[in-house]
Amino acid sequence: MKIPEVGTFYIAFNARNVPKPVRQAVAYVLNPEAIREQVRKKRSPAAYHLMPELIYPGGKEAYDKHVENKYPYSAGESDIENAKKVMKEAGYGSNKRFKLKFTHYESEVYSQIGKILQQQLKGAFIDLSIKQAKFQTLIQSAENGNNELYSLGWIADWPRPDNFMKLLYPPNTHTGNPASYTYLNWGRDSPTKASKKAKTAFETVQNNLQPTEQATKKREQAYVKMEEANWEDAMVLMTHHSATEQFYYDNTNYKKFGGMGRSRGKFNDTWKEQS
Repeated sequence: MKIPEVGTFYIAFNARNVPKPVRQAVAYVLNPEAIREQVRKKRSPAAYHLMPELIYPGGKEAYDKHVENKYPYSAGESDIENAKKVMKEAGYGSNKRFKLKFTHYESEVYSQIGKILQQQLKGAFIDLSIKQAKFQTLIQSAENGNNELYSLGWIADWPRPDNFMKLLYPPNTHTGNPASYTYLNWGRDSPTKASKKAKTAFETVQNNLQPTEQATKKREQAYVKMEEANWEDAMVLMTHHSATEQFYYDNTNYKKFGGMGRSRGKFNDTWKEQS
């Protein structure tokens, strides 16, 4: 049994420790389609938005169309040439390389992704080191502002876009803040055009919570603006949306869980039939 989840997994940057050209270079090299094929063995969808397809305004068709028309980092390929170009324009080269540390929680998926990135980024003047850490250790390091590039994910608390977009609201990304979700420090020291755009968009969401068609349209437009702002500054790079697989016996009466995943399921009436 496989159930697509309202969940997204990603790698993210602390903007205080990693400059924008380096973030953009990693975005050019990262190929969610290759992750789906080579690492995930086609078992979960490639991801380009923080919002999963299941809750993206307009659904999968709108999701895919937006990526096709707007994604700035060569969707569906590992674009080393453009990664190299953006690094050269920032003054990096063979004699001036950037050392980047990737910290991921204990996961074979992210171990493989790290190794793939490590090889590809060499050609873009980035030397990637990889460190695996226990989840709590990674979070503690993130809260202290010590991480550079790191892995995280989000499964919905409630299946609506605002539950995901709150992760990209710049004030919610500041390390040391108990309300921080992503530890990006996005626009913290010097707000960028994109961080301002994301902040304004989320405040539009907060100011239009009414269950009306007009308010819904404003929220949906704001969600998409936040995704584009994130792309612009290359803060959070999605790797895949989640899908949970589970086995069960034919003679077991078991209610299948839905898009919120098995971690949200509560059962008190599961039993095994006697043969």
